[in-house]
Amino acid sequence: MQTTSEFYPFAYQALHHAYTKIHVLLRQFDKKVTYQLREQGFNNILDLSNDGGKPYFMQDTIHLGWHGWLTVDKSVKPFLDGKDKVNKNNNYKINNYFYSDQWQKAEGQELNNIIK
Repeated sequence: MQTTSEFYPFAYQALHHAYTKIHVLLRQFDKKVTYQLREQGFNNILDLSNDGGKPYFMQDTIHLGWHGWLTVDKSVKPFLDGKDKVNKNNNYKINNYFYSDQWQKAEGQELNNIIK
């Protein structure tokens, strides 16, 4: 049986990022999750993490606005229609390293050395 999946690292409202200074942690989180997914063969990823500053993309700090949902809809439609091109020959391989304490605690320069 062939299975395919799609992932969405979501956007966060840009002004909230600037005010709370949390953007550094969220960028690291997005980078880490995207790397982890790709390393295990999950390549159908719509990364919205850089779109939080676009007009009407976010409704509030964490909820998509109408422009954000339109972007997601455009990605979901071909996926649901079976017309996605990325995962036709899936080769998912779950890597136990991503369950390790080393991976979970990796951050900053250590994370950058792993991901390169």
